[in-house]
Amino acid sequence: MRSQHGVVLVCERIDRDGTTVVGFLLGATHRTALVRDLLTRDRTALVGCAALALAGRPRTLLLFARTRLRRYTRRLRTPAAVGGPEGRVADLSAIAVDLSARDQGAGAALVRGFLARCAVTGVRTAELVTEIGGPAESFYRGLGWSPLEDVRTRDGRWVRRFGTTLPVEART
Repeated sequence: MRSQHGVVLVCERIDRDGTTVVGFLLGATHRTALVRDLLTRDRTALVGCAALALAGRPRTLLLFARTRLRRYTRRLRTPAAVGGPEGRVADLSAIAVDLSARDQGAGAALVRGFLARCAVTGVRTAELVTEIGGPAESFYRGLGWSPLEDVRTRDGRWVRRFGTTLPVEART
């Protein structure tokens, strides 16, 4: 993550055998600014990696061409403008915890660390998207995230958008 808006957190377990990575989190303290940074700085590399990945998956390539190609092409040509702080939304993009570390607080610690990082930058709200009915829903609800809306993706899957508001005292 070369953007000041990107967040990468790692959770490690330390025991007598040493240190083991048991989880990670990827996110953005300002999702629009992170996308703009990626598209401005890494456009050629992104296109190259995507082309290589899609070349070996013809069914995925067809789905991508049908559902997303036009939108992505427009976005590559003209990265989105970045608004002021009132429009900033943090985005928790991905979190993964090893099965051996689940239900031991690793995921919750990663999310708390992410929200603390967001608060320091002045973010007011954070959002994420997860599969409807999946195990992540109860995890996020348990951490105080609220469902905002259900959305059908371009490839027909249903996902639920969750949000949380950072406490005012955390943003000062």
